[in-house]
Amino acid sequence: MTDRFRLVPLDEARREVATLMLGDRDVTDRAVGEIDLWPHQRDAATRLRASIAEFGGALLADDVGTGKTFVALAVASRCVTPLVVAPAALRESWRIAGERAGRAPRFISFESLSRGRRPPAGHDFVIVDEAHHARNPLTRRYRALAALVAGVPALLLTATPIHNDRDDLVALLALFLGASAASLDDAALARCVVRRGREILAGAAQLPAVRGPISLVVDSIDDATPDAILALPPPVPAADGGVAAALVSVTLLRQWASSQGALLAAIRRRLAAAHALASTLDSGRHPTRAELAAWTLGDDAQQTVMSELLAPPAHPAPVAGLRAAVASHIEGLRALRSVAAADPFTDRRRAKCLLDAWLAHPGARSIAFTQFAETVDAYWRELRDEPRICALSAKGGRVAGGAVSRAEALGSFVPGRRRCDDRARRIDRLIVTDLASEGLDLQEASVLVHLDLPWTPARLEQRVGRIVRPGSAHALVHVYTMEPPLRASSLLDIRRRLQDKLAAARAVFGEVMPDVGLGSFDELQPQASTPTLAASEAAERIEGLLQRWSVTSRHDPRNHEGRGAFLRGGTTVSIARSEVPGWLAVVGGASPRLVAAIGDQVSDAPSVVAEVCSRIDAAAVRTMDERDLASTVSRGAAALHQLDAWLDARRAASLAGVPDIPIVRGRRRLLTTIASLSTSPASARALAAPAASRALSVASRRLPASVERELRSADPDTALLAAFGARTVPPAVPSLPDHIHALIVLVGLA
Repeated sequence: MTDRFRLVPLDEARREVATLMLGDRDVTDRAVGEIDLWPHQRDAATRLRASIAEFGGALLADDVGTGKTFVALAVASRCVTPLVVAPAALRESWRIAGERAGRAPRFISFESLSRGRRPPAGHDFVIVDEAHHARNPLTRRYRALAALVAGVPALLLTATPIHNDRDDLVALLALFLGASAASLDDAALARCVVRRGREILAGAAQLPAVRGPISLVVDSIDDATPDAILALPPPVPAADGGVAAALVSVTLLRQWASSQGALLAAIRRRLAAAHALASTLDSGRHPTRAELAAWTLGDDAQQTVMSELLAPPAHPAPVAGLRAAVASHIEGLRALRSVAAADPFTDRRRAKCLLDAWLAHPGARSIAFTQFAETVDAYWRELRDEPRICALSAKGGRVAGGAVSRAEALGSFVPGRRRCDDRARRIDRLIVTDLASEGLDLQEASVLVHLDLPWTPARLEQRVGRIVRPGSAHALVHVYTMEPPLRASSLLDIRRRLQDKLAAARAVFGEVMPDVGLGSFDELQPQASTPTLAASEAAERIEGLLQRWSVTSRHDPRNHEGRGAFLRGGTTVSIARSEVPGWLAVVGGASPRLVAAIGDQVSDAPSVVAEVCSRIDAAAVRTMDERDLASTVSRGAAALHQLDAWLDARRAASLAGVPDIPIVRGRRRLLTTIASLSTSPASARALAAPAASRALSVASRRLPASVERELRSADPDTALLAAFGARTVPPAVPSLPDHIHALIVLVGLA
């Protein structure tokens, strides 16, 4: 055995592992057009290209303000006709960024996809910005987007991929992975998702510190309104279903917690809808949701097409019962309106509280965010006589001097924009809906106010991320939160909902919400330390250690630690000291992977690999005596045997059916059709064999969501011989590689 043994220092082994895993990371251009890429952006572009090559797509989930747009343009720089899908509000931002990159990609908005519009065919790459807008597979938007990315490399961008639970992330990855997204293990998840915190900006740009959130408490908010909301008789649903009564109450409570104006506007809309329903029921018909939507509803008027032309006949008895229920609901809404309007100064007190917060920062530019356009209107009514204030919603912007465009309203907060010289139109304080919380750089502001708490902590992060950005001229950003009335907070349990959703995101990404002004919410802190690192967090720890090994590991002839090494088909085996035995191996060909063991647990999960890498990084240098060689050989051989057994088991599982690809209904039908060819006449088998071979290859691959949908609905023969016999699909799932490049074995300190 000793003739297969040579001496190699531990730091040499570390450097070899780093070189094998990192490869040539400097393959991305340092600039795209006139955009100079920061190191973390070049690194992300290289990693994302590898992910797209393996999975057909990738997700970049770096924190807000880290330059994901420029990373995407760098990844797409080798494509001919890239397409960007994003909210309509970001069209101009992408146009400007594309011009700076020397390539203006085509653009289509999520809103256009929802309306059924399709872009011209011929794109060879798809960038989906603010991809969390496509996290619901049941929407038309999702289906249209899935069709766009089918067979085309895709890069999804969002700092907040999880708004509610892990299903949000699964739906996004399913756009290019299909049903297999639900069964991805941590190792695969870490390879197709790049998620890093703001620490990657160290040395590249300075981030302002955050003070807050500082609570703003408004006194004397009445307690009668929530009781009236809870007492509201349930609404009558449309003929094809409607909203549950509990959800109606929750929605009204959230609007009341935001502003009196938001609640009263919601009551007006519900009264108009109820009257529309009552009118149609009076004609003996029960309308559908689409038919009710045909009513034109305004603040002061409503109009309907003739109800007899809208709805199909209904049986008189059920209609009579429904009409009585609608009448009860209308009376309840009127009673609620009277209670809610009893105190006309509720929003004035809220506006005064906001103004006091603003006045505490003279000369600072400030932004106040809300979910509801009516809340913008409510604050504007109370504050419009104050200087340099603008209200902005989807309806447009307003200042003391009159109407302003969206671009003008936001321009005062965008770096590099010249401020308006007209004193009547100058803007220092902005009240805006969440339409400005995504994809915009508003870092000229240094004060932010949450006028209400949204459903998800992701939305809070997006708001703060507009002004806490690299390169900000401000050393400190102040964040305030307008506290909801105590009764609303208790009934809605807002803090617990935010905590639960934050915990779901942390389970996948670790500390996904860095210092962006959320840290002082005691309820939003982790309740206990997680026993293992989240996949993305562990992957970044591994990445950091590999980078350090590649730079700091230097050959020192005095370092005899681990100088025992095997030569096993080109495999180098080095020894390190640790309190817990284990090993780290590099396996694979062109795309090597790390596999690790702690005791008898062998895994490629990032949490296990990160633990072993950390132990190797901290391994004490210790000179080995020649008498240790025999035990060194024995321990190394045992580790290699353990790794061989694990690789054999994984290969066997792959041969048995590719474990991470679920056999969904459509795939099973396709496989059944292929199997049935064995009983066909020889001539038929010969004709079908080429298509069957290609279809079998398709059946063993990860398929994007749109292809799986086709597969479920297509006739089996058609699916086999036509639709899937010559289909462009993502690469086949790579087989687990055989070659073991390097192995570092952890042995006890004794």
